[in-house]
Amino acid sequence: MKDPAALFRAALAEQRAGRFDAALAGYDRVLKLAPRHADAHSNRGIVLAQLGRADSAIAAFDKALKARPDHADAEVNRAIVLTRLGRDDAAVAGYERALRANPRHLTAAINLGLLLLKLHRLSAAIDVLEHARAIDPNLAAVHFAQGSALREMSRFEPAAIAFRRAIACQPDHADAIGALALVELELKQHEAALAAIERLLALDPDRPYALELRQRILRELGDWSRDGEHNAAIAARLRTGKGGVEPLLLMTTIDDPELQREAARAWFAGHGLATAAPLLPRHPAGQRLRLGYFSADFHDHATMRLMAEMFEAHDRTRFEITAFSYGADADDASRKRLAAAVDALVDIAGMNDTSAIAETRRRRIDVAIDLKGLTASTRMGIFVGRAAPVQVSFLGYPGTLASPAFDWLIADRRLIPPAERAHYSEAIAWLPDSYQPNPRRRDVAARPTRAAAGLPEDAIVLCSFNAAHKVSGEMLGAWLRILGAVPDSVLWLWHDQPRAQAGLRAAAVAAGVAPERLIFAGYLPQAEHLARLGLADLFLDSFPYGAHTTASDALSQGVPLVTRAGRSFASRVPTSLLHAAGLPELSTTSLADYEALAVALASDPPRLAALKARVAAAAVAAPLFDPVRFARHLESAVTTMDAGARAGAAPADFDVAPVATPLALPPMDTPPP
Repeated sequence: MKDPAALFRAALAEQRAGRFDAALAGYDRVLKLAPRHADAHSNRGIVLAQLGRADSAIAAFDKALKARPDHADAEVNRAIVLTRLGRDDAAVAGYERALRANPRHLTAAINLGLLLLKLHRLSAAIDVLEHARAIDPNLAAVHFAQGSALREMSRFEPAAIAFRRAIACQPDHADAIGALALVELELKQHEAALAAIERLLALDPDRPYALELRQRILRELGDWSRDGEHNAAIAARLRTGKGGVEPLLLMTTIDDPELQREAARAWFAGHGLATAAPLLPRHPAGQRLRLGYFSADFHDHATMRLMAEMFEAHDRTRFEITAFSYGADADDASRKRLAAAVDALVDIAGMNDTSAIAETRRRRIDVAIDLKGLTASTRMGIFVGRAAPVQVSFLGYPGTLASPAFDWLIADRRLIPPAERAHYSEAIAWLPDSYQPNPRRRDVAARPTRAAAGLPEDAIVLCSFNAAHKVSGEMLGAWLRILGAVPDSVLWLWHDQPRAQAGLRAAAVAAGVAPERLIFAGYLPQAEHLARLGLADLFLDSFPYGAHTTASDALSQGVPLVTRAGRSFASRVPTSLLHAAGLPELSTTSLADYEALAVALASDPPRLAALKARVAAAAVAAPLFDPVRFARHLESAVTTMDAGARAGAAPADFDVAPVATPLALPPMDTPPP
């Protein structure tokens, strides 16, 4: 047979039948007769790719494009192979050429949008996916991908629209329904979020992360009726090895470090990150030890409020500090302050994990410090791929990450009791005061009057400004019993949902407490919130996830805090802070003791006034509020880690020796009120 067209049809039939060797032979016969037959080269490339011969496939696609430069299908298939080889930038260029050749090539548009999303080139991904949507508006995958990109950019309203479109195209699209619930929650549309999560659980009762999300939403709506059911079901998932429990939300539910470790391990496994890259060889020692801090929160955020003065206190003659940011490029005062405090602020938000790792290694970072853990916007792939020879978990996540990617965890002796040490996979660097850095100065507005804040002038003001989803039914019951035992007290809460406020007032009535004794605070900018916080007499902590930044905020404004320390890191952070503030007696270990201490303090105004004076003094002089001292301790910790790694020693627990004398600090502009 000498007819190339007939030979091509015969080879194509072999290809469709899965007889790839015969198909290759057939295309070779075509090309012997017609060497510039672009479709034969292109199809030959497809067959070679299916046989796993990637380099030969790319060569075949190249020949097809040489014969016909506008061969969009060849460009697309070549880009698919390049993506499999990890050559993402070359694949992007190929898809772009395909779309220039054929602007309505749907596969090119979809694949390019998905690849840009993977590469964190979010704005470009959204534009390309919008183009794909214009070609075919009925593809759920396109709407879902576009919503995912919008959500990563915190553009929650258009993300919700995109997810609803995906669900309209495919009503059982579980990923879109779950994502819609999360976005509705960000938009404070709690009723809609609850409806979405109920729909998701109806589709898939074992859906990972759904139970704890429903519990969070119900708590934020003031409904604790299913707390016990949720706690039991979530624990059962972990104990039976099902996993799929959101690790951070688990901490608001169960005070069990063993289960928390299992949740973290399962998270890494579920995201394909269970194994870590081999240890990196040590970089040659430089004049300064190179530290890299990684976070999405290098802007006006709790992390920066805690760490700004610590960054400024780093000894830049001994340490080279690089901040790697993968969050929003917010042009605010916190980010500018950080940029001035470090040697380099590197934006890696637009890089995929591979590129971010390469950038970190290029900068020869000795110690990489993660400030996010398994929280929103995490980039664990950077650490699993080994960005630096020593990798450390610090501050952002209150527990073990249960991953071989992390060598060390920064903690202190109050956070991890000896009986729970076995549930932490990392070696522990024990700091001498508290693991939490704090500024000496916080921006605080002028203090309002109690009347301006909606508070009675002559009452004992108990408060809890923890996030609403941290408030368990058990702790709400304790707070109402405390109110009942202290008749002239009120409880000041930060619940901004009308349904939640109604639920709280109903719970108060059921407990025999007048509902008007619950007072609700709305959102204020941080400086104004701190100012009003000082109006409170006593802060009542939550459990099992205690106050963290919120606790040190209260102490900084002279407000004592009563806490209950459990087994978990998250429950023990306030205990750590109180010890470093010189107030260890405010930490209890049982619910009965917690209630008794709160009632005793609230019922004894002279004792409470004396305690408030001690807290105000601690805000000026205690180690908790000494960022220079903290920086020296952290520097000692990372130096020890680096030295051990250079000596070939396996990571092992160690205590950081406290600095010999209190460090001299400049006088404060104004003392705390």
